[in-house]
Amino acid sequence: MARQLKERNARVTINAVHPGIVKTEIIRARKGFITGEALLSWKRTLHGSLYVLSNGDSMEDTPCSWFGVSCNLRNEVVQLDLRYVDLLGTLPSNFTSWLTLSKLILIGGTNLTDSIPKDIAILQELSYLDLSDNALSSEIPSELCYFPKLEELHLDSNNLVGSIPFAIGNLTNMKKLILYDNQLSGVVPSTIGNLKNLNILRLGGNKNLEGSIPQEIGNCSNLVMLGLAETSISGFLPPSIGLLKKLETIAIYTSLLSGQVPSELGDCTNLQNIYLYENSLTGSIPNRLGNLKNLKNLLLWQNNLVGTIPPEIGNCFQLSMIDLSMNSITGSIPISFGNLTSLQELQLSVNQISGEIPSEIGNLRNLNFLDLASNRISGFIPEEISGSWNLTFLDLHSNFIAGKLPESLSQLVSLQFLDVYENMIEGTLSPSLGSLSALTKLILRKNRISGSIPSELGSWAKLQLLDLSSNQIAGKIPGSLGNIPSLEIALNLSLNQLSGEIPMEFSGLTKLGILDLSHNILTGKLDYLAGLQNLVLPLSLLAGNPTCFAGNESVGDENRKSRKQTKEARVAMVVLLCIACMLLSAALYVIVASKRRKRHRNG
Repeated sequence: MARQLKERNARVTINAVHPGIVKTEIIRARKGFITGEALLSWKRTLHGSLYVLSNGDSMEDTPCSWFGVSCNLRNEVVQLDLRYVDLLGTLPSNFTSWLTLSKLILIGGTNLTDSIPKDIAILQELSYLDLSDNALSSEIPSELCYFPKLEELHLDSNNLVGSIPFAIGNLTNMKKLILYDNQLSGVVPSTIGNLKNLNILRLGGNKNLEGSIPQEIGNCSNLVMLGLAETSISGFLPPSIGLLKKLETIAIYTSLLSGQVPSELGDCTNLQNIYLYENSLTGSIPNRLGNLKNLKNLLLWQNNLVGTIPPEIGNCFQLSMIDLSMNSITGSIPISFGNLTSLQELQLSVNQISGEIPSEIGNLRNLNFLDLASNRISGFIPEEISGSWNLTFLDLHSNFIAGKLPESLSQLVSLQFLDVYENMIEGTLSPSLGSLSALTKLILRKNRISGSIPSELGSWAKLQLLDLSSNQIAGKIPGSLGNIPSLEIALNLSLNQLSGEIPMEFSGLTKLGILDLSHNILTGKLDYLAGLQNLVLPLSLLAGNPTCFAGNESVGDENRKSRKQTKEARVAMVVLLCIACMLLSAALYVIVASKRRKRHRNG
C-alpha cells in the first residue's frame, strides 16, 4: 500500500477468566481504532447493495463520514447503523478492529445469514445490539451474555434455534430483551429475575418455548411489557406478577396457560393491556381487576372461565375493548358497564350469559362493536341502544330476545352489520329501518316477524346480504329490493307467507350469488330471472311455490312430470343451502377474527 496504516491496528490480549467471560486488554496505537480497511474488508464479503460504504477510502485516517458510520469527538467509530440495506452476507468474522463500537444496528431486511459469531463478545463497549429481521440461524451464543454495558438486545424475526442462555441473567444493565419470532425452544430461564433494570421482555412467536413462567419474574420490578404470546408456555401465571407495579402490557395469548387468572394482577395498577386469550385459564375473573384504573384492553376470550362478570370492571373507566367471548361465563351483563364511556368494543358471545341487555348500554357513545351472540339473553332490545350511535356491528343472534325491533334502531346511522338470527323477535318491520344507509348485512331469520316487507328497505344502497327467512312475513315482495345495486351475497326470503309474483326488478340483481324464495305462495313466470348467471342456488326459486311458472308450465306440472328429478333437485338444494350457510358463518368468523388479529402482534 502507498502508505502504511499508521499504526491503526491494536494489540489485543484476550484472557478467559471464566467460561464465556472475555477480558480485553487494549493498547491503542492511535485514534480511529475502527479502520476503514476493516469495514471495507467486511464489505468485500457481502453480495448486496454496492453503495454501502462506497464512499469509503481505506487510506483515510477515519471512516467517520461514511454511510451509516458515527464517531465520537475522538474520531473513534462508536456506531454502525445499516438498517434497511440489502447486505446479503454474514456478520464479520473478526471484530478486533471494532472495539470502540457501542451501537451495532443491522436490521430491516439486511439479509444477514449464518450464525452470530462468538467473537462478537470482544465488543465490551457495546450497549445496543440490533440484528433483527434477518435470516440468522443457529443458537444464541452464550458469549452474548457477557457484555457489561449492554442495555438493549434485539434478535427478533430471525431463524434462531436452541434455548435462551441461562447466563442471560448476567446482563444486569439490560433494559430491552427482544427475541420474538424465532424458533427458540426450552424454558424461560429463572435467571431472568436478575434483570432488575429490564423494561421490555418479548419472547413471543417461539412456538417451542415451553415450561412455566418463572416465579423470579416478579423481581423484574421495572418491567413494562411482558410478551410470551404464541408459545407453548404452560402452567399457572405466578402470583409474583403482582409485584410488577410498572407493568403496562401482559401479552401471553395463544399459549397453554392453565389455572386461574391471579387476583394479584389487580395490584399492577399501571396495567393498560391484558392479552391472555386462547389459553386454558379456569376459574372466575378476579374482582380485583376493577382496581386497574388505567386498563384499556381486557382480552380473555377462548378460555375456560366460569362465574359472573365482576361489576367492579365497570370502575375501569379507560377501557376501550372487552372481549370475554368463548368461555362459560354466567350471570348478567353488569349495569356498571354503562360507566365505560370510552368503550369501543364489547364482545361477550358464546357464553351462558342470561338476563336482559341493560339499558345503560346506551351510555356508551363510543361503542362501535357489540357482540352478545350465542348466550341466554332474554327480554327486549332496549330503546336506549340508540345512544350508542357509533355502532357499526351489532350481533345478538341465538338468544331468547323477544319483543319488537325498537324504532330507535333506525337512529344507528353508522350500523353496517345487524344479526338477530334465532331469537323471538315479533311484530312488523318498521319502514324507518330504511334510514340505515350504511347497512351491508341484515340477518333476521328464525324469528316471529309478521306483516309485510316495507318498500323503504330498497333504499339500502350498500346492502350485500338480506336474510328474512323462517318468519311469518306475508304480502308481496316489494320491487324496490331488486334495485339494491350491491346485493351480491344473498337474498333469502324463504319459509314465509309471501304471495304474488316475483318482481321483475329482480332481473337486475346480476351480481347476486344466492336467491332463495322457496316455501312461500308465490305465483307467475320466472323467465326474466334467466339472466341471473351468478346464482349458486337456482333451484331454490322453485321449491315450495307450486304456482310459479318456468316457461309455459307451472312448477306443480313440472313436479308431476318428474318426481324423481324434483326430489334430487331438492336434495341438491338442501346441500347447497347448508354449504352456503357454512360459508356465510365462515365469512362472519373471518370478519371477527381478522378484527381481533389486527389489534396487536405477538409479545
